[in-house]
Amino acid sequence: MYDAGASVPKPVFQHENVLVMEFIGRDGVRAPLLREIILNEDEYVELFKNVLADVRKIYLKANLVHGDLSEYNIMIWEGRHYIIDVSQAVKISHPNAYDFLVRDLRNLRRYFGDEVGIEVPSLQEMIEYVVYGKELSI
Repeated sequence: MYDAGASVPKPVFQHENVLVMEFIGRDGVRAPLLREIILNEDEYVELFKNVLADVRKIYLKANLVHGDLSEYNIMIWEGRHYIIDVSQAVKISHPNAYDFLVRDLRNLRRYFGDEVGIEVPSLQEMIEYVVYGKELSI
């Protein structure tokens, strides 16, 4: 994910299924989760676009699906978002990868559309953007 250009913490060490990544925060206090902050509408729109672009990079360039993406797995720090908890990601060849991707995208639509209240694309448009590289007009 990191090598694909997605905004994730830099990997530091990996051994089998253990992945150590850089700490996002300061003085031992983690950065806030997306769920814990309040932004203005323009900031939410920009953040949605950037997170969705990262989901696309993760899918098309890293050949992975996060599998548990939500407002609880996105940190905001110093004007930037970081997608976290990536250790459960699966390869797109995994039999459930597409279902996991759809769940991730539904979570993004629910949070940004229903909870935050910004206009978001349809689930189908989001799938076509991520999987097939089609453009969106957001």
